[in-house]
Amino acid sequence: MTSEDSTVEIEDDEEAALHFIVNVSKGDGGEMLEFSCATDGETVEVRNVRYESLADAEEDAVSFAVPYPGPNYDELDEAVQEEFHRYLEARGVDHVLANYIAELHVHKEQELYTDWISKVRGFVGPK
Repeated sequence: MTSEDSTVEIEDDEEAALHFIVNVSKGDGGEMLEFSCATDGETVEVRNVRYESLADAEEDAVSFAVPYPGPNYDELDEAVQEEFHRYLEARGVDHVLANYIAELHVHKEQELYTDWISKVRGFVGPK
């Protein structure tokens, strides 16, 4: 491999995962939980949970501090992880949403592919 070559190895299950963000705010929206999630179309997997507040963000901007991204989710106690899943399920982030995201992804991919084919055909076809 030359210095210009690069490869990225993706595990089979990771390759199929669709990533999305769920933001849950309370009241005036001055604070929220940001859930980084992934789905295979059947289940929702939480990858990270981050707490964010507008007040903290303003302080961090002034002090140039990097906001705490949250703990390594996989290292959280299993009971805490289960509570986060229940919390999201109560807000509609469940297998139904996972299926919808997967279907929407397939539809969007097909639209993009069709558009690409049309543009390539127009480019290589006779003028």
